[in-house]
Amino acid sequence: MSLARRSVTPIMKKKASTQQGFPVAASDRDKALETALAQIERQFGKGTIMRLGDDNRPPIESIPTGSISLDVALGIGGIPRGRIVEIYGPESSGKCLTADTYVWTDRGLETVAEVFGRAGLPLSSTSRVTDVRDRDIRVVNEKGELEQVAALTHNGRQPVVRITVASGRQVTVTRNHPLRVMNDDGFIVWREAGQLREGDVLVSAAFGAVQAASGGGLSEDEAVLLGYLTAAGSLDPAGHVCFTTTDIETGAEFAALAEWLLDTTVTAVPGDGQVAYVLSDPAARHTLAERYGVDYAAAARIPQCVRTAGDKMQRAFLAALYTAAGWTDTSAAVGLRTASAPLAREVQYLLYGLGIPADLDRSHGNGQHPWAVTISPAAAPRFHTEVGFRTAQQSPQTGLHEPTPQVEAIPNLTGLIHALRDSIGDRAESTDDPFPAASGGAYDRDQVRRVIDWAKRRTDEAPATANAILGYLTQLTDARYTYEPITAVEDAGQQPTFDLMVPRTHSFLANGILSHNTTVALHAVANAQRAGGIAAFIDAEHALDPSYAEKIGVNIDDLLLSQPDTGEQALEIVDMLVRSGAISIIVIDSVAALVPRAEIEGEMGDSHVGLQARLMSQALRKIAGALNQTKTTAIFINQLREKVGVMFGCMHYDTLVTLADGTQEKIGTIVDRKLDVEVLSYDPETDRIVPRRVVNWFDNGAADHFLQFTVGRSGKPGGAQFTATPNHLIRTPGGWREAGELIAGDRVLVHEPHYLNEQQRQVVYGSLMGRGTLVPDRHGGPGVHFCMAHTAEQAAYLDWKVSLLGNIAHSRTAEASATVGVEFTPMPELSELHRVVDFGDGHTHLTWEFLKQLTPLALAVWYLDAGTLTIPQSGTDDDARVQIDVETLSPGSRQRLVEYLRDTHELDAAVVQQGADARSLLEFTPAATVRFLELVAPYVPESMSSMLLAQFRGRCSVTPEYSDPVQRLVAAPVLDIQVKPGSTRKFDIEVEGNHNYFVDGVMVHNSPETTSGGRALKFYASVRMDVRRIETLKDGTEAVGNRTRVKVVKNKLAPPFKQAEFDILYGVGISREGGLLDLGVEHGIVRKSGAWYTYEGTQLGQGKENARNFLRANPDMADEIEKRIKQKLGIPTGDDSAPAEEAAKDEAKAASTTKRTTRKTTASTSASKSAAPSTDA
Repeated sequence: MSLARRSVTPIMKKKASTQQGFPVAASDRDKALETALAQIERQFGKGTIMRLGDDNRPPIESIPTGSISLDVALGIGGIPRGRIVEIYGPESSGKCLTADTYVWTDRGLETVAEVFGRAGLPLSSTSRVTDVRDRDIRVVNEKGELEQVAALTHNGRQPVVRITVASGRQVTVTRNHPLRVMNDDGFIVWREAGQLREGDVLVSAAFGAVQAASGGGLSEDEAVLLGYLTAAGSLDPAGHVCFTTTDIETGAEFAALAEWLLDTTVTAVPGDGQVAYVLSDPAARHTLAERYGVDYAAAARIPQCVRTAGDKMQRAFLAALYTAAGWTDTSAAVGLRTASAPLAREVQYLLYGLGIPADLDRSHGNGQHPWAVTISPAAAPRFHTEVGFRTAQQSPQTGLHEPTPQVEAIPNLTGLIHALRDSIGDRAESTDDPFPAASGGAYDRDQVRRVIDWAKRRTDEAPATANAILGYLTQLTDARYTYEPITAVEDAGQQPTFDLMVPRTHSFLANGILSHNTTVALHAVANAQRAGGIAAFIDAEHALDPSYAEKIGVNIDDLLLSQPDTGEQALEIVDMLVRSGAISIIVIDSVAALVPRAEIEGEMGDSHVGLQARLMSQALRKIAGALNQTKTTAIFINQLREKVGVMFGCMHYDTLVTLADGTQEKIGTIVDRKLDVEVLSYDPETDRIVPRRVVNWFDNGAADHFLQFTVGRSGKPGGAQFTATPNHLIRTPGGWREAGELIAGDRVLVHEPHYLNEQQRQVVYGSLMGRGTLVPDRHGGPGVHFCMAHTAEQAAYLDWKVSLLGNIAHSRTAEASATVGVEFTPMPELSELHRVVDFGDGHTHLTWEFLKQLTPLALAVWYLDAGTLTIPQSGTDDDARVQIDVETLSPGSRQRLVEYLRDTHELDAAVVQQGADARSLLEFTPAATVRFLELVAPYVPESMSSMLLAQFRGRCSVTPEYSDPVQRLVAAPVLDIQVKPGSTRKFDIEVEGNHNYFVDGVMVHNSPETTSGGRALKFYASVRMDVRRIETLKDGTEAVGNRTRVKVVKNKLAPPFKQAEFDILYGVGISREGGLLDLGVEHGIVRKSGAWYTYEGTQLGQGKENARNFLRANPDMADEIEKRIKQKLGIPTGDDSAPAEEAAKDEAKAASTTKRTTRKTTASTSASKSAAPSTDA
């Protein structure tokens, strides 16, 4: 950005005051600067500040940072003039979700896995970020707009939580993934998943299908046919596709569509109250599988071709689906029954995308079809309008009221609505009461609209607060959102995680739920100089590299440089330069190096607690107003520091710290004796519990009160106990939280020993499928008991299994019923498995992930636990059959087990019912029996050889394998919190490196990262930027730069919390041209085809590096692209016309005032001095 020079009017002779803090005219600026420089040299000595040249430069409104993406994130085209800016560099982390999450995209409803597949990216557990802007993948954001995905991220295996809402919808995300919630005050905010609790209200989008692209490749007739087959299609015993219905009209439509689309003959076969329409041609089944993806060997799902066909075809599919398998009841509710959970969830997501809220549960299902997708009577009118039934049999027989834009109530509005009422006037008459009582603070949209209408009739008497509430309520009624309480937040273990980078709104719909240093300063200096301004650099670090600064565009000859001796001197120089009115930008590098004079001149070992913070506070109060008056920008570069223990929480004397050898010592003893000991500490880099030295000890005096925590520990009857001050940080699954924020029932992280190796896990897996059980720790800890029980005749077999787990403590029981059992000590590594397999319904649930982990050892244990080998008396070994009792398994688990054995081991088996109680058994065919026994024979001990055919006996080769226990972090519940009066001292320690330690096994932390200089800079700064290096750029094996992310954490001039990413190349600085290419392609200004970049017909180059070099050699074209990008995004372009006109007006005004008397000038000056300058800099 450049500004035209303006002429200096000779008539302007007024002398500027350097004490008033007002900008001076261009003609007097040099004199004012000379005066300020002379004063600095008189006060601090010659050479304190160096003036390396003169130039006549106009002021500027904003200063570009050198990165257009950062200029966009700042919202005003750069760093603002007349404001304080802080640049620092803390750490951040990624937010991710699992691959089976559904998102609305430009193709329709796709899973994250399908989106990655579309970009040609495999689903791996490695961590990397891939730019996919050239793939033109778009997703529907929270505003209902299609937004381009800039990058796809693999984030490796991470701990995730599964969140379930009242409608039955679920989303599985990392604990730091932000989701939209309605807080208790009625406002929609972002909140991390790890902070959510049952009862919190999650915000969902009742849109997506229409906003997604129209799709293609599927006709309405095909969608209807697929809807019928998905609802009631099956395979008959001969392997033919058949469709069964009780409605003749539906059957006739199906037959006509099938004959026309599949070119086959349909045979109607009457049955018991229904008709089966059979497609006997094998080619029809092949066509359904190849063309439409209909696979009857797996659980029913919505074909992908339907999910990506556009909302019109999705409506047709749903209409056929509900016609064939749906129902209505006397309340006007509409429902769908199905045996397939994946189908039920996909149907629910489609309905929400069409604006039709629906519940997913089993309450309306039946034994054969346990899952039901139910649409409430309030939402049924929208269903009949948007989808409907295809036959008159199930269409509504009576008129229904017109659907409203949203059918769900808006919760937590009582406070806002009452505040609106109280700020405007009294409650209305009872005959027209717009303020009805609402259960739990929830109002339907019609009620809110009546409140809005009531308030609008009184706008003349409404204060500003009421107008703000009124505007917000209007937005809520217009928003197509639903609000559902969270019914469960479950730990879902560690899973591969992925993310979609959506740069503009940072939002998309996940299962329908709304889901979100010095180099920069030198570039700002260079851009200020290019615009004609004068720049100063206060180098308190004495670390400025002039050659590097020159390479990135700083005019060294014109740069004012000062290397002060003390913090006071540096800030006084800043004040004088600012008040001169001649400086456009001044950089202070860094706050940490602004050492107070008292600290420099004092004795070694003197304490100067808070001295630098007070210095910064005084200086900022003094210069903030002058910065605003003179339109000078001050950039403070800051560095991260660790808060010392004295500034944060502390522990009671008796709190036990876990030492490196596993023993414990009171923290008071460690501090009083300054024990040089090692404690256990968690290393986030290696994800291990490691020993670390104590490097500092703090006795922080008496405490007002303490909080005494009791936390569940595996096998520990009283639990873990520690006593801390309310502000001490405790590690939770969702991050660090102050002790005072926790309540009983919250979970914190503790270290627990993990015992099981892979062989031992297989023993546990096999036993759980058979006679083994998992029992939660009786003392509330995170561990789970593993229990086994067998008859006395199988005692030797039980001993064999116990020998494989021999390194784990256990106890034996023997009951009068001739049953022997074993119970193992609680094992925290089994807690996740317990949550997966035990739903509390009396059945064991086996997921596909569980089955995929099974080895022949687990299958052998399962067979020996619950199986029998039957050989007919008149038969041979070839007629033998293996039967395994699967009565304890859920029906779905039985079916998955059959499919697993068939697909993985090529074993044919089927579930049969035998006996008077129709007990479920898994029966193998004779051929499969032989193959199965051969598979498990190496894992069958001699004591159970009777379970094998003779030719397979004696093959057992299993030997016990033991591993040393490994300490791992696990989540444990807080059982109790008691307030303990503070009558004793409080203590803390500082731990080398990790800054965390364990108190009675619970992870605590007391030294969080912060920036130096106290709180004043955070308050006075108008803009605060968090700078982080996210990866190293390499050319082959040579590092050539860094990829940098900047987050605007505070912005008083534009919406904050926006992010920007750009490249910083060694010896070059911020790659401006690379940023222009990135944003140009994103916004359609630069065209990318393959590897070629083109602008307005001009080929910029093949590959980003060549295109970057072309723009660097053609700065006019780069400027033109930058201007178009800024215009499109509404960012100031730095047009010179306005400043020039303003300058002309200033000079004309100055000319008209030259005849004023000295007395008037003095009076004016005095009045100016008396004005209170604004400190909101």
